[in-house]
Amino acid sequence: MRNLFSSLLLGLLLSAGVCAATVADSSGQLFEYQGKTYQPSDLSPRMVQLLSSFQLGAYQNLLTLIDEMLFDVYVEQQAKKQDRSVIAVARQLLTAPLPDEAAARAFYDKNKDRLAGKSFEELQTKIQKLLQRRLMQANRDKLIASIKKAGKFKVLVKKPQVLALKINTEGFPYKGAKDGKVTIVEFSDYQCQNCQRAAVVMQTLLSRYPKQLKVVFMDFPINPTGISRQVAIGGVCADQQGKFWKYHDAAFNQQFTLTRESPQAIAGTLGLDQEAFKKCLSGAAAAARVTTSYEEARRLGLTTTPSVFVDGKPFPSRHLYQDLVKYIDEALGKKS
Repeated sequence: MRNLFSSLLLGLLLSAGVCAATVADSSGQLFEYQGKTYQPSDLSPRMVQLLSSFQLGAYQNLLTLIDEMLFDVYVEQQAKKQDRSVIAVARQLLTAPLPDEAAARAFYDKNKDRLAGKSFEELQTKIQKLLQRRLMQANRDKLIASIKKAGKFKVLVKKPQVLALKINTEGFPYKGAKDGKVTIVEFSDYQCQNCQRAAVVMQTLLSRYPKQLKVVFMDFPINPTGISRQVAIGGVCADQQGKFWKYHDAAFNQQFTLTRESPQAIAGTLGLDQEAFKKCLSGAAAAARVTTSYEEARRLGLTTTPSVFVDGKPFPSRHLYQDLVKYIDEALGKKS
C-alpha cells in the first residue's frame, strides 16, 4: 500500500502535465511550422529560459517523487519484517517531540517583524507545531539519506541537458574569482525574503570555493512599492564608492524596515560621502543602471526573484545550497 503523501504528489504531478520524459532536450526537436523544424537553439532567450526552467523543474519534481517512492518501499519492507501496519511504521520513523516553550519563544523573537503584530501567546501553539513539522521533515530527510547509502541507491532518470544563455553582466558587481570555473548570476530584489536567504547561501559558497567561484549580483526590483528599486539605485551609488557589498548586506539585514529614505541612511552608517551619494541617488545614471539590469531580466523571461543562473543555465532549486554544492563539486571534479 502506497502512503497518502506519495499518492497526492503523484496526482499533482500528473495533473500539472509534468513528465520529464516528454520534454525535448537541448538537441531535440520541438515543433514544425511553415515547413521549418524548431529546436531550443532557434528560440529567443526568453523562451529558452522558460523551456529550461520547465525541464529542470520537471526533473526536480520527479526526483522528489522518487524519494517518496523509495520511502514507501522501505516502509513496506519494515512493516512486513515487524508484522505491523505501514502507517504505524511510518509514524514511528518520522516521529518528533513537540518543541518546548523556549524554542517557540526563540523562533518568535527571530521572526516577530513578519508575524503581523500578533503576540507570542497567540502564536505559541502554532509555532510549536510548525517546529515539530520541521523536525519531522528533517528526520525524513536523514532517513532517506541513510536508506540510499545502505541500499546503494542510484537515480536512473537522466537529467535534461539545457542550453546556456549569454547574460549581459558587464560592469555589474561580482564577488569571488574573476575567472572562476563556475559563475553564478543572481537576479534579486532587496525586499524579497528568499533573496535574503539566497544572499546568505552565496556568501557561504564563496567562503567554501574562494578561488573557483564567481557570483554576480543583478538587480531585479519587482516589488510594486518601488522601495526595492530605490534601494537598488542606492546600491549602484554605493558601488561608485567601492562599498557595494557592504551596502548589499546592510540592505538585506533590514529588509523588513526598508523605506525610500533607507539608502541615504545606510550610506551614513557605512561612512560614505553623503553629498556624493545624494547626488548620485537623484541622478539619471544610477537609475539607468538598475533599468539595464531589470531589462536584462525581462529579456531572459524572468518573472520571480531570486532567479539564479549557473554557467548561463537557469538553476531552479528547492534546496539551493545543497544543489549548488553538488553542481560546483561536479564541475570541479570533486565529491560533495
